[in-house]
Amino acid sequence: MEKITFEQALEKIREIVVELEGGELSLDASIERFRDGTALLDEARQLIADAELKVKILSGDESEDA
Repeated sequence: MEKITFEQALEKIREIVVELEGGELSLDASIERFRDGTALLDEARQLIADAELKVKILSGDESEDA
């Protein structure tokens, strides 16, 4: 998957949700879009984790108990 920003991932996830809720997709297409959405969620979670780590480092708190 190409490198995207958190905001881009969130927008794409929103688009997928709208498509899935619309009920116009075939079962196979729905499953594929669901897979796309879960991959984007994983990417967004990783972006958040990376940002949290950067904040910890910048604030001088590199402990893992936050």
